[in-house]
Amino acid sequence: MLLLDEPLGALDAKLREHMKVELKTLQAKVGTTFVYITHDQSEAMVMSDRVAVMNNGAFEQIGTPQELYHAPSSSFVAQFVGANNKLSVMLRRGEAGELLARYANGLDFRLAPACSIDAQPDEPHDLFVRPESMVINPPADDGRFNSLPVTVKAILFDGGNSRLLVSSEGTTDEFTVALPQTRQFDDIKVRDTIRVGWDPSASLCFRKSDWKLYDEE
Repeated sequence: MLLLDEPLGALDAKLREHMKVELKTLQAKVGTTFVYITHDQSEAMVMSDRVAVMNNGAFEQIGTPQELYHAPSSSFVAQFVGANNKLSVMLRRGEAGELLARYANGLDFRLAPACSIDAQPDEPHDLFVRPESMVINPPADDGRFNSLPVTVKAILFDGGNSRLLVSSEGTTDEFTVALPQTRQFDDIKVRDTIRVGWDPSASLCFRKSDWKLYDEE
């Protein structure tokens, strides 16, 4: 077993990315278990075959990075692993008996059956949507998407990781939307009103949880 304590912490960004590949290749070649210590969550996800997420000394979920990212088992894991937008909703039954998520501004969002974990109608829930799952200005007549009007508060440019910081009218929520670097959205400016949409299968819904990552007291 080989212990690596922040092995890439002092390297510049490009060398750090190169060394991630070198270390994974080396580990696969020699077959030795690496115990890798880092405060960089993205680095931990890239370097790991299996990840354990702990909450107050107990394991919340153990699995591959892909499982933790795409199929979190709890609200804690959904918020802790990677970037996620949390919308506070109230679940209700539609006229056809389907589960709908009523948002604070009165809009209803459709849920895919597999995306509702421990869902109970008429109770508050947290709806999670990844920034990269959101589509900017989807066609108005495309019924595949949940749609939400928002106001652009900031443009966070970082190349392929660029984001829009947006807020929803009628709520105090702020969330981020991935900004594709195709130059299709170069005309978007701060204070513009746009729409964002997402496929119902791209969201997850858990019973509301008010945990805090950091103690503010």
